[in-house]
Amino acid sequence: MRLDRGEAHAVLDLLATDPAGGRSWRSLLWHQWKAALRAEAAVLARIPDAAGLVARAESAASRNPVAAALTGRAGALLHADADAVLGTAAAFAQAGYLYQQARTLALAAAMPPEANW
Repeated sequence: MRLDRGEAHAVLDLLATDPAGGRSWRSLLWHQWKAALRAEAAVLARIPDAAGLVARAESAASRNPVAAALTGRAGALLHADADAVLGTAAAFAQAGYLYQQARTLALAAAMPPEANW
């Protein structure tokens, strides 16, 4: 919800630790989600290392289709690729994540014609 309210810096503060954590299945599961959310927050906050966080999230989320879609959306926003942003909306719809689909459509609609995230 904080990303929806434009609080990307607050999300980065919450997720400040590197999401490489422990070896249990739980920490590995959360690692994927945390990396994806951290990447999107970095893009929306326009931090200098956003591209690096997106790249790390791509690696972390590769086995989780929804975390991969979140990371894909972050990458699409980073590169101001409205078509790719809309493509992630389709992935969310197919997975049944209607909230994320709606959020993606809202992000795409808010992108200026020549977006400079």
